Amino acid sequence: MSSQWHEKVAKLALLTAEERKERYNAIRAAKTQRLSVTVIHPDAINRDYSDREMEFLMAVDEWKQINHKQFPTLHDMLEVIDALGYKKETP
Repeated sequence: MSSQWHEKVAKLALLTAEERKERYNAIRAAKTQRLSVTVIHPDAINRDYSDREMEFLMAVDEWKQINHKQFPTLHDMLEVIDALGYKKETP
């Protein structure tokens, strides 16, 4: 995974909740225009996401743009999750 992507994820973590929401709404609006031909489930667009969900969605979107992949694998998603700082707790 590129260091450029890690830097972008680190910057996302520093955004306030309001800044993340504004950025996510801009991304969502752009995607809606770009994917107007594709059928998108209404619940995926018209719902309020939590701050954690928005942070994850933006990190995935950044990953897709940098890596030029539309459909990340499970391994790719685990890299995104790790980059966001999530770790499995050991009992």
